Amino acid sequence: MMKKSLIVSIIVLSPILLAAQPSDSTRNPLAYLKLDFLNVINPIDPSVLFSVEYFPGKRWFSLGHEVGFVSEIRSYADVPIVNSFKTRHEVRFYIDLDESLRFFSGLNFQYRSLTVHETYVVGYDCGGDCGYYRKVDNNFHTKRFAYFMEWGIQSTIANRLLLEASGSLGTYNFQINRSDFYEGNLIERNRFIEKDKVGNQVYLSVNGRIGYILFKPNRKVD
Repeated sequence: MMKKSLIVSIIVLSPILLAAQPSDSTRNPLAYLKLDFLNVINPIDPSVLFSVEYFPGKRWFSLGHEVGFVSEIRSYADVPIVNSFKTRHEVRFYIDLDESLRFFSGLNFQYRSLTVHETYVVGYDCGGDCGYYRKVDNNFHTKRFAYFMEWGIQSTIANRLLLEASGSLGTYNFQINRSDFYEGNLIERNRFIEKDKVGNQVYLSVNGRIGYILFKPNRKVD
């Protein structure tokens, strides 16, 4: 699956690189089409994510929408993915540092729906120890809701090509469908789904994106 993700990334990046031209700072951006290339190799849930960043008015304010899928779950063992969906929505504010370099901060909401097929040992009638155990082989559906701040820099390196790097910090809530486990208790450690991972957790990520710029015709930069 990782090879397929890299192939998709290369196919998307090729026309962007071919379209790069000398910088022209007199144009005003309409939208950015971006690929988060660092997410393809992230150490937890590598994902293929495409986004659109839209500038409704001034170039210091934008709205972003991202969509994609999880290509792999990295755990102590392979975790077969049945289906996945990932989306993010963002409000971003910019400060120009120079003609081609900008600082930004943004407010983000991210949603991930992920169903995996695994076998878990589940305990029942648990006080200290559990009364009995059973193996549950099933499709397990999970949801994650994340709320976070993002800070970064964005550089225009050619007329229609940009790069950005950022870091994010916030919180997320990881939810499971308890009925998938027949209302039993999760007792295993170091698994993709475990008791300590359910609920509110700290969200921390590093992002790197490459983008293609769509300009507003015949407009000067504000």
